[in-house]
Amino acid sequence: MRIAYVGPFSFPASHANSLRVSGIAHALALGGAEVLIGSADYETLPFKFESVPGGISVYPLGEFPQESWPRWQRVLRGVDAGRKTARWIESLSPRPDAILVYGTPFGYLRRLLPLAKKMRVPLLLDVVEWYDPAHMPGGKFGPVSLAFEYSMRCLATKADGALVISRYLETYFNAEHIPTLRVPPLFSFTDCRPEQFREIDGGLHLCYAGTPGKKDKLETILQAITSLTGISKRVELHLVGVDNKDLIALMDGCGLKIPPVDAKVKITAYGRVDNSTAKSIVSSCDFTVLLRDQLRYSLAGFPSKVAESLMLGTPVIANLSSNLDEVFVNGRNSILLENPDAASLVGAINQAVNIDCDDLAAMKGHSRVDGARLFDLKNYAESLNGFIGQIAKQRG
Repeated sequence: MRIAYVGPFSFPASHANSLRVSGIAHALALGGAEVLIGSADYETLPFKFESVPGGISVYPLGEFPQESWPRWQRVLRGVDAGRKTARWIESLSPRPDAILVYGTPFGYLRRLLPLAKKMRVPLLLDVVEWYDPAHMPGGKFGPVSLAFEYSMRCLATKADGALVISRYLETYFNAEHIPTLRVPPLFSFTDCRPEQFREIDGGLHLCYAGTPGKKDKLETILQAITSLTGISKRVELHLVGVDNKDLIALMDGCGLKIPPVDAKVKITAYGRVDNSTAKSIVSSCDFTVLLRDQLRYSLAGFPSKVAESLMLGTPVIANLSSNLDEVFVNGRNSILLENPDAASLVGAINQAVNIDCDDLAAMKGHSRVDGARLFDLKNYAESLNGFIGQIAKQRG
């Protein structure tokens, strides 16, 4: 089976969308599919992963707007990209057995839906978000938000099938009578684990990894960390994806001050790092911390940082959002908060500080076991290929 997997993403990269594409593509290839990834990148040459059974080839198609363009042109391309991708798919020989589009991008779908019909090839979606309109560039009534809502409610419902990341999206597409398969973030399991930070200084080490944007409540995490008092151990928060400039801006915005050097609380900001470095930092920590409000965008998405943290053997301190109730077991692989607020997080950190070494080691072990069971890409190779193959067979 030959699958063209396309969309407005860079590949390979450390961004969540690229990691999602990588997990799905490698699972498909592991099951024998040939995957042709059409990224939106410029200025890179096509290349191929040789180490997977079916094969993964990557083609940069130049869909991203360029920084030198005027703003109106960049916005227009951002909303209405997909022309080069459509031409590339039409040129493929032999033609693909299926087209898989990452997300529900308006420009891609308005071109690829009729093209797929013309080529008699099924078009499937890989849907991982339902954005809050207020979070989009230009706000609720801006062109980006309006295009996304139209695409999600009208164009996406014409797809032949959907891979979805959450229970919320599964319910939505099932209601539209579209064949749907729920697939969480997928990663390759690794059995290596670096030296733990706590083995060096005996403290409690927490981590936040990612670019917070408006989804994650990093400001609340900072408020909790800086309000800790009377703790028996040193507590350090490691920020991956946030640099010192970002940290100072966040702290100033909350009216907070960075703890002094001699305080028992420390915040270390690493900035943007490559994925292997990020994984090393996360896997050296005792807990990953994640707070999200229980709104549509968090119900529809699924935090890939949770999946990767558990795969790396690092339990999570978090409140329940998305379908994390199917993942977390309080005291086994997580410490769960009733509310995503500073007071609840302070209580959880005080609880974590008092966990003895053996119990924490057990939590880390359970996290690895649960992560491998739930998020290892090899566990989804058969179901992904079977799902897409069945739709391709019906359409053909």
